[in-house]
Parts: sequence; structure tokens; C-alpha cells
Amino acid sequence: MKKFIIYLFFSFFIFFNALGNEKVAYIDIDRILNESTIGKSFLDEIKKIRLENDKEIQSQKDEILKQETEIKKLKNVISEKDFQSKINTLKSDVNKFNINKKNFEQNFNKKRQEMFNNIMKKVSPIVESYMSENSISIVIDKNNVFIANSNYDITNNIIDLINK
Repeated sequence: MKKFIIYLFFSFFIFFNALGNEKVAYIDIDRILNESTIGKSFLDEIKKIRLENDKEIQSQKDEILKQETEIKKLKNVISEKDFQSKINTLKSDVNKFNINKKNFEQNFNKKRQEMFNNIMKKVSPIVESYMSENSISIVIDKNNVFIANSNYDITNNIIDLINK
């Protein structure tokens, strides 16, 4: 058992020593999206889709509220059977609204993910080229870095390359 622990210790020592010779850098994907031309167009398109969805959802919501108001006005005027029929119709419309709202959200998330993946397919070759030119072995997203020297941040360089 003692030999195993010693072997494990030396294995880790050799592994981390080998990693110490490798050049590592990190990038801020969020900043690339906010500051690069391709990222700005992505964010503008997402914002446009979100506004369209919100407008459609609000329109449906307003229609349901209008129906509800009309039913309340007719409560004492129409028969109980007609009133229940209108209530059931309203409930059905509310259920349809909730389903539509959920579908809008799912479609929006799917579209956003597809667009993000397309951007990353365009950005990845640029990052890989930068890595090979600068002998960088590993590039990590800034969100996954606990603390690091700002000299290892290559975000500005990548943004410049993307905008070219």
C-alpha cells in the first residue's frame, strides 16, 4: 500500500511538472460575444427574436384578459350554463396560451443555441490558429478559471482577429 501511495505521488509530480512546461491561456467568451462584430450581430438577432416572441405572447395574453373581463360583465346576465361554457372556453384558451408560451420559449432557446454553435464554429478555427502561432497548448474559458494572471488573457487578441 505504501508503494502505491509513493508511486501515485511521483506520478502526480511528473504530470504537474510536465504541465508546467505547457503554455496555457484563457479567453472570455462573453466579452467576445459583446465586443466582436459577429457576436454583436448574434446578440442583435437574439434580441429581435425575443422581442417578436414577447410581442406575440403579450398579444395573446391581452386577448385572454379581454375575454375574462367580458365574462365577468356577463356573469349576472347570462344563464349559469352559458356562463360555465364561457368559463370552460376561457380555461381552454389559457391552457393553449401556456402551451404556446412554453413552445415559444423552447423554440427561442433552440434557435439561440444553434446560432451560438454556428458562431463558435467560426471562432474556433481562429482560436486554433492563434494557439498554433503562439505555441499555446490549452485555452480555457475565463468562467472556468478561479484566478489567473491577466497576462494569460488572450481575449483582446482573439477579438481583433475575429473583427479582421
